[in-house]
Amino acid sequence: MRLAMRWNRMKRLAHRLRLDPTQRLAFRHIHAKAMAEIWAARADEHLTADERGARIKAAVEAGRTEFRNMLAPEQREKLDRIENRRARTLLGM
Repeated sequence: MRLAMRWNRMKRLAHRLRLDPTQRLAFRHIHAKAMAEIWAARADEHLTADERGARIKAAVEAGRTEFRNMLAPEQREKLDRIENRRARTLLGM
C-alpha cells in the first residue's frame, strides 16, 4: 500500500513539474539510490537509533539535492511552491 502511494506521488510530481523522459529516468534513479541507502541504514544492526536516523536523513537530503539540481530553474520554482503548500497543509495553516 505504502509503495503504491509513493509511486502515485512520484508520478503526480513528475507530471506537475512536466519532467521530460530523460528527467523522469534520472528521477527514478535518484529515488532508487536514496531508497537503497535508507534500506541499508535500516538493516544495519550496528547503528544506534540516532546514527540510523542521521543516515536516513542524509540519504533523503542527498536525493532531494540531486533531484533539485537536475531541474530547470522554472521547475525548481514550481517545486518550491508545491513543497511550501504541502508544508502549510501538514502544519494546518
